[in-house]
Amino acid sequence: MIEGFLRGGSPRVYARLWLPDLSPRSAEVEFVVDTGAAVTVIQLGVLAELGVRADDLRQLPVERNIAMSGIVIHALARGAIEFVSEDDNPLRLRLQMRLALEPPSETGAAPSVLGMNLLSNFRVVVSVPEGLVALESP
Repeated sequence: MIEGFLRGGSPRVYARLWLPDLSPRSAEVEFVVDTGAAVTVIQLGVLAELGVRADDLRQLPVERNIAMSGIVIHALARGAIEFVSEDDNPLRLRLQMRLALEPPSETGAAPSVLGMNLLSNFRVVVSVPEGLVALESP
């Protein structure tokens, strides 16, 4: 089981992220667990932390998606997300990542999101009264 937490009423988890085609570095990322999102999206602040530059993103294929805010364009890149379970065993999942190409709002502050393309590997448990967030193996 991967334990998460609530922040501002949103379920969240920490995970380590790699984008091997763009950076040799990894970063610990706070993700919102969003069962209403189809895809996992990495925001610009995380890309900067990995040392990924705008020029690096221009070489990647892009995809248009419909979001709550309208149509968004993401760059596509191969990546991996690693969670650490409560018994300290790492679980690494490889998937195609959607990388934000612009800030999602005027403030530029938005969390990276775990969408159903990744969450479908888990049973997602959220209990606001108990302050419980967990990703469990099915």
